[in-house]
Amino acid sequence: MPTNKTHFFRITEPGEAVEVHQDTHQVISGGKTLKHDELKEEAVGTILKIVFSVTDKSMRPTDFKVVGKAETPDTDPQENSDGWIKVGGTEYFSHFEYCTFSATSAIASKKGSANLLLLGPSGVGKTSRAMSWAVHRSMTGLVVNVALIQETVDLYGTVSAPGGKTKFDLSEFSHVLQQGNVVVLLDELNRAKPWLTNGLLPLLDFRRKVTVMGKDITVGDNAIITASMNTGWGYTGTFEIDTALKNRFGAVCVVDVPPAPIEIKIVQEKAGASETTARVIVRTLTALRNAERGTLADTIDLSPRTALAVAELYEAGMSMKDAFRAAVINHAAAEDRTAVLNVVTSELRKNDQ
Repeated sequence: MPTNKTHFFRITEPGEAVEVHQDTHQVISGGKTLKHDELKEEAVGTILKIVFSVTDKSMRPTDFKVVGKAETPDTDPQENSDGWIKVGGTEYFSHFEYCTFSATSAIASKKGSANLLLLGPSGVGKTSRAMSWAVHRSMTGLVVNVALIQETVDLYGTVSAPGGKTKFDLSEFSHVLQQGNVVVLLDELNRAKPWLTNGLLPLLDFRRKVTVMGKDITVGDNAIITASMNTGWGYTGTFEIDTALKNRFGAVCVVDVPPAPIEIKIVQEKAGASETTARVIVRTLTALRNAERGTLADTIDLSPRTALAVAELYEAGMSMKDAFRAAVINHAAAEDRTAVLNVVTSELRKNDQ
């Protein structure tokens, strides 16, 4: 009996001929040709869903559907005036980040799945980057907080015993992973229990499959599995990542605080602040990040997320100094608060705040 298998393809350059023959607007595979009116010559970025009938001897297409069009940047990353690209309508990617995500997508399209590890301090946008990339590529996005999962089986489903009979229901993670065309983020992977990460290994290598409670869970096509890890001495409750697990991530992208002009744009767009307000906040945080006092910058969160918190408090009616007191100063260790306050006060005076 034939079975159906779904593949997603994205046309990434003119004339590309990987299952898609763009010049004639046709999909060619297994000796059978399908045509679709929506596939035009300017189809770069088009995402195709193709259903194949699979037997032991052949795989022939039976259905062809255009399911979306991924957005593309207005300019080439290398030609962008500030070197950063807005992705998914909300997030700014550096040129390297954009290239890394793009290459990972290309690998997932050709091989079925690809893995990407995101490293960096808290609050710099690791999670939002992964989810904005899903929007950018018209893919499903799912964030899994692995720190909350106690047992390996819980990641993949729920065990119950109605009427005394054991039942295993697949989790949302298992469902979307099997459907494919997905970006999954394993959030704060270094907070996951060691036995949980061991259960991830078969999903992340060539097998792309794990068996749980007698059920095979197979990674669908065009799947990107990303994981985030907070780096720095101040993160407690973390575990050392096993080398075997880390090596299964083909690419590593280090995410950090963006340059000031980009951070100012982020505060403007996400918190609704004026350019003047955003500039004052970013300049003050930059001064704190550069403070020459031991580990001052390591004792509090000085990420873009904190910049947004200050902006939102200010826009809600607090004075700028009180907004910094609530979002920054009071978070510092008791012995550091005076030093933090002095830096903030000095910077705000420069800006008549």
